[in-house]
Parts: sequence; structure tokens; C-alpha cells
Amino acid sequence: MELRPKSNETVPPAVSLGMPPQAFYVTGAGGRLTNGLGLALIDLKIPYSGMEISKYVLPRDRLGKLSSLMSEFIKRGGSKVIAVSAGAFLFLKHIETYHNPDLQVTFFSPVLVATEAFVFNSSMVGSLRIVLGSEDPVCPLHVAEAFNDSFEGSTLRVVEKAGHNLPHEVVREEIMCLMNS
Repeated sequence: MELRPKSNETVPPAVSLGMPPQAFYVTGAGGRLTNGLGLALIDLKIPYSGMEISKYVLPRDRLGKLSSLMSEFIKRGGSKVIAVSAGAFLFLKHIETYHNPDLQVTFFSPVLVATEAFVFNSSMVGSLRIVLGSEDPVCPLHVAEAFNDSFEGSTLRVVEKAGHNLPHEVVREEIMCLMNS
């Protein structure tokens, strides 16, 4: 029996085959689970589940959907999270309420909030790695540096001369680093 996604959702191949996900991937706005970073996960043979930030899910419903999907992911033993751009912002909203010190999180080119707008707690996640380009117009470097400085246990990698779309080799390297930690 073939599993088919709804017209507004994509199901990663490993998950559609019933394999337990090793990573949870939150796309950027308009992203697809099986494109972009999802293709890297597929190519690296990493079973994953996730959530697309799509126009089909109303903004007010996204946090509830993410919380439900994350709960299921954690119940299945998952602890590695990858979030891109607007997906990182949504994930921050999630961990503001649902702390989990076992999660290992990597943000790629995140949309970050001013540190004053976010209440930090060292038990929110076990580790957080932020990867962004030095020329990212969506997340200015000074915002990422302030965020990194105020979030205990966080590390920041700045990719010189890169914009919002990071080089594929950097993304693959960071995925492997997360999965091997």
C-alpha cells in the first residue's frame, strides 16, 4: 500500500515507509519537507519527520500543529531538531512553552527575535547551534550574536560571504555533526 500525502503536505520517504524518525525538520516559509534541506536528509539516508510552514496552515494554528508533531516525535525517541528560517522562529515559540533538555537543535539561517522579546532558560533544549551567512539579510549578524550570547549552551557558526541560502556543503556538514552528536 502506498502512502500519499495530502495535496498540501509532503511525507518524507523514510517516514512513509514506517521507519522511526531520527530527526525532526521544520521548513522555512513555503518550504517542502522533500525539497532543499529535505533532499540532503534523504541523500544522507536519515529518516526524518517534520512540518512545513505552508500557507495551508493558518498562522494561529502552526504552533499547535508543531507541538503535536513534536510530542509524537519525542515519544518515538527523537531528539535531533533542524529548523530553517521562519521554522526556527516557530520552534523558538514552541520551546518557550515546551522545554526539553534532551533536544539537540540546529537552526539554519534563522529568523530570530530580539533577545528582550524572548524569555531564556537553560533547560529549554540541551544544545542549540545557529548557522547563518555573514551577509544574511533576514537575520542580521548582530541579532544572531546577541541571541547566541544570551542563550546558555548555544553556539554560533557564521559562514563568510554567504547569504540566507547557505552553501550545500555547509548544510550537509552541519547535519552530519548534529546526527553524530
